[in-house]
Amino acid sequence: MHQASGTDRLADQAPRTEAPVGRLGVQPTVMEEVNRLASTGLDVALTDPAPRFELSEHTQGQVDRALAEQVARPDFVQWLFDAETHPAGRAWWGVAKRAVALHTLYDVGGLATPAQGIDPAAYDAPLFDQGTRSARDLITQENSPAGADRILGRYRDFFAGGALDDNADEYGLTSRDYLIGVTDSHAVRTRADCAFDLVHEHLRDRTNDQPVRTLSLACGASGPVLDLVDRLEAQGRPVDRAVFVDHDPLALATVAGQASIRGHADRVELLRKNFLKTPITSYVEPASVDVVDLVGLFEHIPTSRMGYRIAAHLLRAAASITRPGGLVLLANMVTDRPQQAFFDSVWPRLQQRTIAQTLDLVEEAGLPATATRVRVPAREGVYAVYAVPVPQAHFRVPSGQRLLGRALLARSPEF
Repeated sequence: MHQASGTDRLADQAPRTEAPVGRLGVQPTVMEEVNRLASTGLDVALTDPAPRFELSEHTQGQVDRALAEQVARPDFVQWLFDAETHPAGRAWWGVAKRAVALHTLYDVGGLATPAQGIDPAAYDAPLFDQGTRSARDLITQENSPAGADRILGRYRDFFAGGALDDNADEYGLTSRDYLIGVTDSHAVRTRADCAFDLVHEHLRDRTNDQPVRTLSLACGASGPVLDLVDRLEAQGRPVDRAVFVDHDPLALATVAGQASIRGHADRVELLRKNFLKTPITSYVEPASVDVVDLVGLFEHIPTSRMGYRIAAHLLRAAASITRPGGLVLLANMVTDRPQQAFFDSVWPRLQQRTIAQTLDLVEEAGLPATATRVRVPAREGVYAVYAVPVPQAHFRVPSGQRLLGRALLARSPEF
């Protein structure tokens, strides 16, 4: 099957927190790290969000077989995204290294074409309230003619992409089958659902009825954040503002295009900023946001010593704009994961980290690793998701608590 039925799409039900009985993708080294950190008293655990979309057992088996048999061939990407066999997949591949590609992976079970659900007019509309330039204008002005044509041409192809249920290859698989069934695709979706659950748990006991404000840095796939808005409101927690920050005008236009179709345009605020160069507090008021989303960002920061300092600085900056009692969400791909060869062939280069390395960054930023909840969706075993609370009284964690956190981690960073 392709689109999940009502009984398959279980994202609104309480998640199972035990390791799944069926397909278990989490690698032994990651399970060992989870158990080791949990044994020290840290809140680290496997979880099992129900898949948003599932293929039949036979079709999923064919996806796994195709990847195992074909990934080593030098023309693997060309084979997988062949324009004649899989034209929809080819259209998606053209933007695979840009934020809009995550939209397709996130909602693929309910889409007819790769770009369905995004208003294409958003790319030609003024991008900000006070201005006349569109995302297309900015790309044209800020790139060489050849560069702009290449980027915009890929977006044109993406929006012109045909039906996801396109031609079947020698394994009997269509573009939709691969975009649903590849481990990384499942992982993008369960990463988002895991983040939803962590936010819900954090806000569940909140007594005030103040509207919630969210902010997403490097907004990437805005669909999960817009889904969070819907879910919070369904739980009686109104969201007055969802702020999206990115330096890529096409990423911001994608947010606008999704928000327009979903009826959220009135509460979405777009900010074009390079947050690694411009202090966040210069355009976002300190202690003004309830949930800061870094879920799609952290793994783009290098694991070098300089990257370590940048990542810690970014976490401190995110905490500085978070209200006391609020939450900073982040995620990072773990170092040992299934289908690594496929990931290396298809995705942009991301920085994989152990859970301990990421928690060490939390401590370095002055935030409490001892109070951070870490969840690893175990079916896929690709990501660890972190809910980092911002303390009520002080942003900077007392030195004694920091020492306790470092003692529990019992390691120095291996960068």
